[in-house]
Amino acid sequence: MIILYTGIVLLCYSLISQKKYNLLVGCAFFLLIMGLQSNVDSDYETYQNIFENAEQSRTADDEPLWDILSYCFRPFGWYFFVFCISLFQCFVVYRLVKKYNTADSTFIAPILFFFTYGMMLIQMTAMRQGLAMETCLLPFLFDFSNKRKRIWPYFLVPMISAYLIHNSSVVMVVPLLYYYYLLHKRGKANKPARYSNFLFPVIVECVFIVVYIGKQYVFNDLFQQISLLANANDMRLSGYLELGNEVDDVFELSWLIVLYDAIMIFLSAVLFSSQKGVYKVFAMMSILGFFLDTLLFGMGSMPRLGYYFVIANIVTIPCLYVMLKNRYGKLVSFLFLLFCFGYAVKTSFPYMTGTEHGGYGTYKFLFMQ
Repeated sequence: MIILYTGIVLLCYSLISQKKYNLLVGCAFFLLIMGLQSNVDSDYETYQNIFENAEQSRTADDEPLWDILSYCFRPFGWYFFVFCISLFQCFVVYRLVKKYNTADSTFIAPILFFFTYGMMLIQMTAMRQGLAMETCLLPFLFDFSNKRKRIWPYFLVPMISAYLIHNSSVVMVVPLLYYYYLLHKRGKANKPARYSNFLFPVIVECVFIVVYIGKQYVFNDLFQQISLLANANDMRLSGYLELGNEVDDVFELSWLIVLYDAIMIFLSAVLFSSQKGVYKVFAMMSILGFFLDTLLFGMGSMPRLGYYFVIANIVTIPCLYVMLKNRYGKLVSFLFLLFCFGYAVKTSFPYMTGTEHGGYGTYKFLFMQ
């Protein structure tokens, strides 16, 4: 319950001091939880055993950079290694929020990162993927205002590094290529839009409905066949396709998930239509994240692929908050935040309080051992 209580303190601090918010203090909350963690099972325990026994991970041939980092940090101990990884992750989040969020919306991102299950909590155990996720975000932190600067190394190096840490990061090729394209396009005359700011969100929403219906009535048998084929041939990342015992229930979605994703997809599409530059990339990542949240729900570990895009919400949701506040007033923006925060807590509360496998209810700070 330590994580939950810490989150409540963060929530109170953020809401009370939102007008004079200190982002460093907000980020310190999840650095405290991530960097000083212990008594956590699942992947965290596996990584610790491999590290302390000086073993080679089973993915060393395909993802060697993690093993190289482990080798370099082994003289300093496991907990120092975890703290350094957490420090890097928190630094990237801090810089991202500082660079792209307005002063009156900065308080939102730390709450989302702390409580959304696909952000802080998953990165505490899926450590390789968490490190790969923040590595993929590095191109968004660089200054490309100098048009004479060669920008391709700032994309290629982080992307290759992330891939050598965790191969699943290949999904980030799409948004990073789109960002690269926008940077090359800047300064050129834009063609008139072929669709209005309203038509595009409607089209995207209709596609989401089709995807949802297809998931319910078409993709079930198809996914089971793909899962069996991938595992039979020992394909890379086939473990992401492993199903639990209740295969028939794999596609049972609650209406809350579908409703939340549908609303957020529409709003993110509106943001995509109305924004320029890098904010279009973040909006696109959020749209992809919400699509995959519904499409991949229940598909073994496949939802983890969507977490690469979900983290963009720490930029997108504050932007939506400001947009709604300017257009419709404080009440609508407040209700929107209540909706987002409530859903974020809903995704993480069972894990923060659970003591079974995958739960964080037994979490302890390192100095409490």
